[in-house]
Amino acid sequence: MHRRRAREARHLRDHALGNPTEPPTVARFRADDDDARYLDIFLSAGADGGVLAATIGLMDIDVGQAGRPIFTEILMDSRVARETIGNTLCRVGLFVSKDGWPPAPGIVFEDMLLAYEPGLAVKHVLFVPPFEWPDGQMGSVDVGDRTIHPLLAVPITDAERDFVYEHDGAALEELWEACSADVLDWDRVSSV
Repeated sequence: MHRRRAREARHLRDHALGNPTEPPTVARFRADDDDARYLDIFLSAGADGGVLAATIGLMDIDVGQAGRPIFTEILMDSRVARETIGNTLCRVGLFVSKDGWPPAPGIVFEDMLLAYEPGLAVKHVLFVPPFEWPDGQMGSVDVGDRTIHPLLAVPITDAERDFVYEHDGAALEELWEACSADVLDWDRVSSV
């Protein structure tokens, strides 16, 4: 298990950001100071001022349904450095690992950003397949004996969440593309 996690961290280091400003790190995060539960989170600052975070170790949990095994890791990306991204992603990951919430494209986890960024219009996360990677290497990844299907947790607004519930996640992604929304800008206005 430890070897798979090390290979996963190396893959993220080598492929996630084309030009990091400093060496990426893996740190242990807790959902809050009183919580004994934790996750290891990969963090990498980009030359453009952004930051990428990724869970390390969710791949040890089968999140598939109906007897079909599926393994994932969750990524979060922001155009600007955010000190809260590790804690926020830890919160998302703990709902998967400890509470059994299944992440998948088009699924919304509500209120994930409220604990650490209460002033933002984006409060929830929508899971989408990864996009915008410099070398196109963030699709399915073989790590040891597992194929990992990474998901990107994109912060969304109340109106966007309601739009997903009324239509679906793919419809919101199409809307983002049509209006050229920068979904990695956590300070953006709603696309709906």
